[in-house]
Amino acid sequence: MVRGARPPAHLETTFTPPKKAADPYNLRALNRILHATGRLPLGETPERPQAGETATARWVLTTLIRRKALRLRHPHALRDGVNGRFCLELCATLGEGSAEAEAVRAIFARGLEQRPRQRYDVFPDMRKAFPLALTPAGRARFLVYLLETAKHFLPLTDEEILWFHVYNAEDPYQGLVTTYLLTPSWQERFPDGLTRFGWDRLREWVRREYRVAGAWLNKLPAPRTHDAIEECLLDRIAGSMGRPTSSEPEADLLGANIIAHFRYPSGLMEASLNTVRALETAGVRRSCRDLPAGVYHGCAGDRSDCLGLEPYDFTLLHMAPEPLVEMCYPLAGLWRRPDIYRIAVWYWELEAAPPEWARHAALLNEVWAPTTFIHRALSRIMPVPVVPMLPGMLPPVAPDNMPRGRFGLDPSKFLFLFLFDMNSVMERKNPLATVAAFRQAFGGSRDVQLAIKVSRGQADPESFARLQQACDEAGCVLIDRVLSREESYGLLNLCDAYVSLHRSEGFGLTMAEAMFFGKPVIATGYSGNLDFMSADNSILIPYEMTPLQQDYAVYRQGSLWADPSVPAAAKAMRRLVEQPLVAQSLGERARRDVAETLSLEAYGRRMRKRLSELTRGAAARRAAA
Repeated sequence: MVRGARPPAHLETTFTPPKKAADPYNLRALNRILHATGRLPLGETPERPQAGETATARWVLTTLIRRKALRLRHPHALRDGVNGRFCLELCATLGEGSAEAEAVRAIFARGLEQRPRQRYDVFPDMRKAFPLALTPAGRARFLVYLLETAKHFLPLTDEEILWFHVYNAEDPYQGLVTTYLLTPSWQERFPDGLTRFGWDRLREWVRREYRVAGAWLNKLPAPRTHDAIEECLLDRIAGSMGRPTSSEPEADLLGANIIAHFRYPSGLMEASLNTVRALETAGVRRSCRDLPAGVYHGCAGDRSDCLGLEPYDFTLLHMAPEPLVEMCYPLAGLWRRPDIYRIAVWYWELEAAPPEWARHAALLNEVWAPTTFIHRALSRIMPVPVVPMLPGMLPPVAPDNMPRGRFGLDPSKFLFLFLFDMNSVMERKNPLATVAAFRQAFGGSRDVQLAIKVSRGQADPESFARLQQACDEAGCVLIDRVLSREESYGLLNLCDAYVSLHRSEGFGLTMAEAMFFGKPVIATGYSGNLDFMSADNSILIPYEMTPLQQDYAVYRQGSLWADPSVPAAAKAMRRLVEQPLVAQSLGERARRDVAETLSLEAYGRRMRKRLSELTRGAAARRAAA
């Protein structure tokens, strides 16, 4: 801990770990910590683990700690994961296919280190109180804290904590690098700290400032070294070199930093990933920084893959405005460089954007609006430039031979489909209108089916109950569960037509995905979806504007949205069933249009053009000065 700094009371520890606890494989010292914190010590290692997740995890840990020969053969035993040689050797010893081997494989697949690490990533105060928690110098003290304190307000099992402890010990060098990447004050002091230019100064400062020593301070792990361009950029930030000259090619230097929820499964995560993919197609260099979305289950991927710094002159803030624009840098563990041109990428679903968003202008240089609809809303309130920037998508791919029966659907019927998330506000998504249109169009017909797929239905139990009743009365199928991306794409590909009688959309992702699959889409002729839908490739439903009668989450009473015509939607549904050639033609046109308009290549070209314009403008201003 930095001299003179004192962590909040709830981050204090009352037990000082023994010096030998610096060795994570010293079982006696480890058990002293477990005993002092009221936890069950690790005992003898039986030949085979007992049944249960807890017993299996303790057996794996005790086996690894007690058997030095195993550690020498498998220096990254836990880090190598379920497909690593250590896990494979344990399973072979237990007998492939045995219940014990499957239990061991399941433990490795879970990644027990993830939840303790997630807590460290999410809470800046915790990182401040335990700045060397991921290094040999601070590892034991952080172990005491997790066992003694964090378990009570950050529910973690003893096995998760111990797994995290040993996992970190397997790469003592990486801990210092990760700490740098999570500590804004270090990044500010040594902007080039992870390059060959700045590494020696960084580690010598850590040695003096924290009064620590050890071999872990002497090596820069190869995976975190930078290429020549990034090293030069980071060195410029550190002030050792001047600005790029006009002879340096733009293709080498044009780049963007992207801060986004790269590990929180959501539509926003997919939009952010598509931005990164599109920049890659356009030859724009990228540095990605994950913004934790809180403590949650089901995080995607390894965060070490998206802990980039800000080496480039542009940063895209791909997140919701409130409250993240002001908090994103400390939450992400990133130093906010003072000389960056910052661009917010904001989604919004109503004609009038919240006026309080304008206060974020002081932190931004411009805003990118994903659709014309959003552009109009934001332009009315933002004092910085708002630039239309239609996004692109990675074309969805459905698994082969996924049967309708998997979702309780009849393979012989013409299938209409609508997907939505209850957290996106049911009144806005308006599935009840889709059910009403279906009922009006087909009554009790047995040749047609409507499926409504909802995620997180219990987020709004009252609305879900109304939807359930409407579906029961109309004979519709209600699918209430979170599907994997593969399942969602499979379900979309199984339908004959997609229907969205939304009241308002910022973009309309599921409509675009259905069009990529060549499905005819019936949709409200209003809001963000009109940037890729037209009367030529879809059936657009007329509407009347109506005020909100109450507040719905972030959508305020008195705001306006559309009320689509149920009779017109019913007529459109009948048309697709009765005229299959029309349905086929619309679907084919839809596929062609979105493949061109919403391609990653087109999106990448749009972004590159804007970034190049800004780069040339800045160069001209410097030359004039």
